[in-house]
Amino acid sequence: QAGAVVVLEPSTGKILAMASYPSYNPRIFDPFAQESAAALGAAFNDPNRPLLNRAAQGVYPAGSIFKLITYTAAINSGLYTPDTFYNSIGTWNRLGNEFVKRDWREGGHGRISLKQALVVSCNSCFYDAAFEMDAVDPNFFPNTATQFGLGQLTGAVGLVESAGTVPSPEWKLANKGEGWVRGDAVNMGIGQGDVQVSPLQMASIIAAVANGGTLYRPTLVDRIGAGAGAPEEPFPVQINGELPLSPENLAIMQESLWKVTNDSNGTATHQFIGLPIQVAGKTGTAEAPPGNSHAWFIGYAPANQPELAIAVILEHGGEGSAVSAPLFRRLVELYYDITPVTPFPWQN
Repeated sequence: QAGAVVVLEPSTGKILAMASYPSYNPRIFDPFAQESAAALGAAFNDPNRPLLNRAAQGVYPAGSIFKLITYTAAINSGLYTPDTFYNSIGTWNRLGNEFVKRDWREGGHGRISLKQALVVSCNSCFYDAAFEMDAVDPNFFPNTATQFGLGQLTGAVGLVESAGTVPSPEWKLANKGEGWVRGDAVNMGIGQGDVQVSPLQMASIIAAVANGGTLYRPTLVDRIGAGAGAPEEPFPVQINGELPLSPENLAIMQESLWKVTNDSNGTATHQFIGLPIQVAGKTGTAEAPPGNSHAWFIGYAPANQPELAIAVILEHGGEGSAVSAPLFRRLVELYYDITPVTPFPWQN
């Protein structure tokens, strides 16, 4: 019904492609076009909001793609290393038996390390990490999310965008008039609760993971043309910041994201069988009542020398591995002129 895609160049932050659906005919803004006024009015009143640029202005719960931030915060807190083990039994009840949370896999994932929890997307492992971090410092986890550029504008040149939301004790008191509780951090551990992110923000984050840690400012401007005696010049590449991960820990994260699409236990491995270019990424299935969950996939290609960083979301599309990962694959196939061998999700 609706969705968006953003494709960035990891080494510069340039926007190579951006799409928002449903769309509209630009001629509705032409006052001389026949019946443009009526068409414009219809677009403004359309409940599907075609005039909203979902790629930059749409904000959504992040679901499991937010686990990149939880993973980073856990390591930087000093409470965890990538090899810290957790025993996943399929349920998690540290908020009390009236607030039992369940993993997506019945019975859990068994004894897994934090880095393996990214590969299999174990919810309870990240609930537990958020719970423990919040017990030490309720602001540490939210502050890590802001270091990733969330809760603020990317500063994308040539775009109107939304900042989204990173909940924190201060934010909740100011916006809801309520105090922060441990469950707020736990929900944020898997990108739920009050977390809101845009596809552009998540494309920027996965581009930084791909390029070694630099958050570039996205831009639609390629170059400034010659004029008034000045020569043509490329538009300057601008840096917003660096991911708060050491090179060693970033390399471990990259390996986990490669396993998501290549390892036998990866949540999206089955969607990339036969693709001649190796990719890396993360699935996300964000709860969004009352309909189906929002389906996310963020990733980059080729995995060993990234040229593309891509974020895909389908509103109320279901599971990220089932519908957004195949769209990510199709974008890679189109870019590298690879003949597609799998149908679009809606053609199955």
